[in-house]
Amino acid sequence: MIRTFCAFILIGLTTSASAQKQVIEHDPGKFYSKNANEFIFSWGNVNDDSSHVNGFGGAVINATPVVRFSAFFNSQEQLHYDFNRTFGFYTGIGIRNIGFINNFGDSIKIKQRQYALGVPLALKIGSLKKGVYLALGGELELFFNYKQKVFYNNSKQKFSEWFSTRNSELLHPSVFAELNFKQGQYIRFRYYLTDFLKENTKGVNYLGNERTLPYDFKPSTLMYISIGTAIDWDDMKKSKNKSSNLKASLN
Repeated sequence: MIRTFCAFILIGLTTSASAQKQVIEHDPGKFYSKNANEFIFSWGNVNDDSSHVNGFGGAVINATPVVRFSAFFNSQEQLHYDFNRTFGFYTGIGIRNIGFINNFGDSIKIKQRQYALGVPLALKIGSLKKGVYLALGGELELFFNYKQKVFYNNSKQKFSEWFSTRNSELLHPSVFAELNFKQGQYIRFRYYLTDFLKENTKGVNYLGNERTLPYDFKPSTLMYISIGTAIDWDDMKKSKNKSSNLKASLN
């Protein structure tokens, strides 16, 4: 997984550098927008020491977290404002595919994810003219689609629900820190302040509902590290047009 993470960092840096060859400068005191996308590596901490598998001698099987990779439906429209060359903020709206994976022994794997609609608010500190800055902020997300997959040996059970209130709260706050680089790349760490899932007293069915794993979901801390790009496409088009006009005039 570490190799995969490093590979995606290199891909992100290369792609962004080829797409945006020069720094786009913005005058302080004016709003401007960016489109951001990210690759998410998430994991959860489930302290469920009472979990065991019925029919297997009642042995205690603790949840083992597995890093979950998400590349799709992680897009955000950002609205930026710079007070000066070193201090500013951004807000916006975005959609995100988040969740975690847990193994119970060698035979059971449970994947749980939510589609979330979020509104961030972050302060930016650094060299905004060069596009190198640290952003610190929070975000409130609406969890609007829950999906669960239970794998047992070669069998799989799926369950999904829109605006599911029995599996999680609808609104979840989080805090994040991100480091932005010159060509629009960034690395972000996010931590959710509430449990990802509600307590589940009925457990999780598997093997065609013949057996039950008393996995109660709580506590369920969620966090992630992501890499991505935030690009101002309008200014890139203007920059390309200026470069084309300059080449034409020289010829």
